[in-house]
Amino acid sequence: DTELAQPDAATVERVSFEDLTSNPWAGLPVQMKLIATDAAGHKAETAPVDIVLPERVFYNPIARALIEERKKILENPDDDTVRNEVANVMAGIAHQPSSYRGDPVVLMALRSGAVRLVLEHGRDALEPTASTLWQSAVRIEDGTTGLAEQQLRAAQKELADALDRNASDQEIQALVSKLHQALAQYLQELSARQAGRPGPTQDLSQLLGSQVNMLTPKDFDQMLEQIQSLSATGSRDAARAELQKMQQMLENIQTGRPQFTEEQERAMQQLINLRALVQAQQKLLDKTYQNAQGSDKTPRGKLAGEQNDLLRQLQGMMGKTEGATANSLAQGEGAMKGASGDLQQGEAGNAVKQQEHALADLQQAMQDMAENLRQSLMMLPMPGMGHGMAGNDPFGRNGNLVDDQGVKVPDRMEVRKVREILDELQRRAGDMGRPKAERDYIERLLQNF
Repeated sequence: DTELAQPDAATVERVSFEDLTSNPWAGLPVQMKLIATDAAGHKAETAPVDIVLPERVFYNPIARALIEERKKILENPDDDTVRNEVANVMAGIAHQPSSYRGDPVVLMALRSGAVRLVLEHGRDALEPTASTLWQSAVRIEDGTTGLAEQQLRAAQKELADALDRNASDQEIQALVSKLHQALAQYLQELSARQAGRPGPTQDLSQLLGSQVNMLTPKDFDQMLEQIQSLSATGSRDAARAELQKMQQMLENIQTGRPQFTEEQERAMQQLINLRALVQAQQKLLDKTYQNAQGSDKTPRGKLAGEQNDLLRQLQGMMGKTEGATANSLAQGEGAMKGASGDLQQGEAGNAVKQQEHALADLQQAMQDMAENLRQSLMMLPMPGMGHGMAGNDPFGRNGNLVDDQGVKVPDRMEVRKVREILDELQRRAGDMGRPKAERDYIERLLQNF
């Protein structure tokens, strides 16, 4: 249940993010509908929609075990045997602190939950115990990141509610500051959690470099500054739109494996193959150079054979590329053919020059391919999102954002200009040397902000 911040509003537009994974029906097909109730008790509801309620996947075995016990007790609320089993599992895990990193919060939660199940035989103990099991599992799985995420969601909701009810600029500023602190804590926790865990992000960093990271804490700081400036200049609708975009970005932060499209998977594999070909060509170039200097005695016919092998690998890639990448590969093919011919004729010195050209062309193709993949990943669909939501983020880059409902969001120069005008009006309003009629007029203008 959610109360409107403006209960007397004729129309309300609001994007809300609700975590339904803790619902007892998570993972099951359900019917969902929205119900609105006015102050007089009249109700209106939407048509039901059939969905499968999202279910969270836990990877930590102890967290999974707690979730399984949670399901059992919710499915069998009156079965004393099940209650005793769940209590024994909770107590058993509590006595193994190494299984949950010795977290004292988890220890106390599991112990108190087990005791409550044993001492309270009615259904009153079921809901709080199920909540204890869920929160303990999340804490074991996520560490303190889960708590930081809850605090971040709460801070976002407070700011959204304040914007809806046209709170004062001072309150908005305080809530933006609170959101900034919650965001910084969440990003810090998330970064620490992912730092030592290998996965696709690290693989992409090796392929694409550090530019694989689309958003940084500085970007979010700029968005918060923009929200505060828009609110202070009276553009509350635009401020709400910016907050919604930031909420969508935060929902899409990767905590697991990105959902690559088939095309992106193929592009990644092509880039991996091309990188391996570049490394092989570099080794052959070194060997050919040493042969030309007389320090390597490999028969030049054999070197030509090795060059032909690399040439065939390259030709196998060429039909799968286009644009600048294809042009670079074609130039590399020509240089490889020239190097092979020179080696067959015993001209290792000339072959070195051709191989240098081939290597440069392959490296250029790899850069072009990496840039294409990087741009594609800027529109990468995130877990839980559908396709077709690509657009430009507030910094002019491609990203997945929510619909802005047609709200015109002023750019930074427009906001700065309005803020300068507002500051000047406030300065003149406080200038007691000005005529009272002028100051009264300025005060009426400022009421619109």
